[in-house]
Order: sequence, then C-alpha cells, then structure tokens
Amino acid sequence: KWESRQGLEYLKEMISPSNSTYKGILSLIGLKGAKDFMTDQTFESSAVNNFDHIFPKSKFKEHQYVNSILNITWLTDKTNKHIKKAKLPSEFIKEFRVHFNSEEEFEKVLESHFITKEAYQAMKEDNFDKFLEERGNAILKEINNRINGSY
Repeated sequence: KWESRQGLEYLKEMISPSNSTYKGILSLIGLKGAKDFMTDQTFESSAVNNFDHIFPKSKFKEHQYVNSILNITWLTDKTNKHIKKAKLPSEFIKEFRVHFNSEEEFEKVLESHFITKEAYQAMKEDNFDKFLEERGNAILKEINNRINGSY
C-alpha cells in the first residue's frame, strides 16, 4: 500500500486519530525533528503541544479530506491557539515567516513537517488539493526510505 498513487489515496483517507497508521505518521513527523512554525522550538522542549489541521477545518469543512493525516501536524499550544487559530494558510504563514531571518530558514522548519517547497507554494495559494498531494508524496518517500522500499 505504500506505492505512490495507492499510498497517497490511503493516506488521504486516513482520518482517525486512533488508527495506528495515523499515529505512525504523527510519530514520523516527530522523528523528522519537526519544529514549531513560529518559535523554531522542538516539540520536546515545549510544555504543551497540539496536533491540528494545517488547512483549518472551519474553512475547508466541505472537503472530504479535511481531517486527513496529510492535513495534520504538531504545533505548540501557543502557536496553535494564539496565532494560527482558524486562519487560511496564506494568512498565517505570513505571520510565522516574520519570526525567521530568511525564507530558507523558514522553509527548513516547514520541511521538518514534510512540507516541501511545492507544498509551501500550495499553502501560499490556499490550494488544499495540491498541498495534500505534495505533502503526501514527501511522507510516502520517507516511509519507503525507512523500509528500504523505492518510490
């Protein structure tokens, strides 16, 4: 099921936080060293962490994959509740970006969440479908690398 197209569809449909694959993807994000979008802080050093939607459920509730693991990541409590809230990605990434010295530094933080440059561009454009595809492919590549598969 980790082949490109079939695996991507499987991950898009993964919506249950109690599912072992869902938990595994959250763990994979943590193993990658995910850092907070605003503080660049690792999650081990934060007192309270949340996992939440990147594209907010309140704005994309009609989209069938809004609760997909591909739309979920780790955020510190402060970043999630006080900055991101229910804003569109094109809005909140501007607020996060100003906390970094360069675009490259910010992109490294995004990459720690499997948000590639292409997925970042989709966030800037609020293009949910493109974001799911790009992030899903990055996660599948990591899964295949870890199990010595090919992608």
